Amino acid sequence: MQHPQHMKISELSLHTDTPAPTIRYYLREGLLPEPLRTSRNMAYYTTEHLIQLLKIQEMKKGGMSLKQIKVILKKDTKGATSHAEEAVVYSSMRGKIVQSATALFRAKGYDAVSIADIVEQAGIGKGTLYQYFTNKEDLFFECSDRIFENIDSEMELLDKVTDSMQRLWNRALFFARSYRHMINMLNLARGASVKDNPRFRDKLDQVMQNLMGPIKVDVEKAITDGKISLKDSMLISYLLMGGVEYSFYYNERYQENTDDLVIKAWDILFKGIASSPR
Repeated sequence: MQHPQHMKISELSLHTDTPAPTIRYYLREGLLPEPLRTSRNMAYYTTEHLIQLLKIQEMKKGGMSLKQIKVILKKDTKGATSHAEEAVVYSSMRGKIVQSATALFRAKGYDAVSIADIVEQAGIGKGTLYQYFTNKEDLFFECSDRIFENIDSEMELLDKVTDSMQRLWNRALFFARSYRHMINMLNLARGASVKDNPRFRDKLDQVMQNLMGPIKVDVEKAITDGKISLKDSMLISYLLMGGVEYSFYYNERYQENTDDLVIKAWDILFKGIASSPR
């Protein structure tokens, strides 16, 4: 099976038929060398990890315990923890490919973009691309991950804010000001999910969880604080997300000031559009 030179843990798991929790356990136990860490939340694995995992599988099939396997592998894994220079070079090239592909996916849609388009945009050869990604599908998943994972880490407006309603307000401002790149990729994920491929449906589910999870946490805090009376935090989260998304479509047509639009939408969501019946 073809595999990229560098892989995320999900890719390594797929290529070796080893669950991700098992890979993490082997790392903690010193059975595998440390991955290439390009940031606090991003790590990549090499062919070294793939080969090592296959060795472990063979030795386990032969009846060896993990303690015995660790002794045998200790020499190979000892000291293999830095890789700093390789990680910088790798991260730069992979990021260039992802950036180029993301721009094309957003402009033309998933189906209309070919590998030839991507390598031309990135200014690389196909062989270079296949060192990092197995196919266009895996590259699309990486683009989605880059946009939707760890969204809170991008929100300076949330730094040191503890009040639940203020966090929701700041979150709404962030999405309104910088949601354009997210809405395009979200719609691409939705479109891809209708294909007869469960991986695309799973990816859409993951994207929605990454979007809705942080909102739900803040909503639940607001409910606990008595600032929101409705108790269904997930419903509220989806309503808030829907409000932001359709405000984006409104603003595309009517070109209203972004912050003014957020204020109006906030008042509608939390104050209503009609007086209570008497």
